[in-house]
Amino acid sequence: MTRGKRNVLLLVGIVGLAALLWFTREQPEPEVPLTALSPDLIDRIRVAHPDRPAIVLARGAEDQWRLTEPVEADADALEVAALLNLANLPVRRQLDGAFDPAELGLAPPAFVITLNDVVLRFGDTNPITAQRVVQTDTLAALVDNPPSAALDDDYTDLVSKQLIPEGDAIVAIDLPDGRRVEAADDGWRVVGFPALDPQALVEGWKGVRAMWNAAAPAVEVGALPQVTVTLASGARRAFAVVQQSPQFELINPALKVQHTLSAALADTLLTVPEPGSEPAAEEAADPEAAPAAAEVDPAG
Repeated sequence: MTRGKRNVLLLVGIVGLAALLWFTREQPEPEVPLTALSPDLIDRIRVAHPDRPAIVLARGAEDQWRLTEPVEADADALEVAALLNLANLPVRRQLDGAFDPAELGLAPPAFVITLNDVVLRFGDTNPITAQRVVQTDTLAALVDNPPSAALDDDYTDLVSKQLIPEGDAIVAIDLPDGRRVEAADDGWRVVGFPALDPQALVEGWKGVRAMWNAAAPAVEVGALPQVTVTLASGARRAFAVVQQSPQFELINPALKVQHTLSAALADTLLTVPEPGSEPAAEEAADPEAAPAAAEVDPAG
């Protein structure tokens, strides 16, 4: 047998052995989800922590989620997704019935999350494996610890990061310096300052999103500069300006939420370009303002 034929036979043997190993390899067991629920079919979520108000969310039209308790507000889609994904958490190890619920932090549970009518009771976390005990009505199991946002007892991170609801047009903005921006037939105007162009300010508010939310601090909101956005629906979004740097922070008093934005947005959202422009002639001609302008200091 020639060397070439031996090489061909050797190659065929190697290929055959590789194919045999491939087809006879041990197949990983399919992952078992924590529940049989499909996230797409979940329309109610309830998060209950001891000694804290329950957090309740509901799916609305066009799959838009809203917080209904403890406040009513549009919900952040990404944060809600973390809760929906709890339904399909892979079971890493199923626990048999011979365990003490108290030893696993299930009596009582650390908190309870209900997806539709499926109740998830969360127990202790293993700090080494980063896995958490979860019990449903049908099983108790270890799962990978979910993202903290899905487990939080604070509702504020579930509030939409979009400050102005999509689809509700802005009709007016009242700024901290007392100026008012209004919709006009030919675009936008600053009342009393026709030379100013507020287009950049309005566009900035239309799509503004917070980087993150937090519970509003205990401050006297009424003492802070205020900006109010009036919408076509008649709703008004009021914000108190906490600070403009190093982060731009606004408080929504109605929701008790503090929004943190980039400091680069502060000027865009709070001021109109060319703030040094002179007031309109119509304002200077105001009959009530004229005597005050002509008033002479008696001491002079």
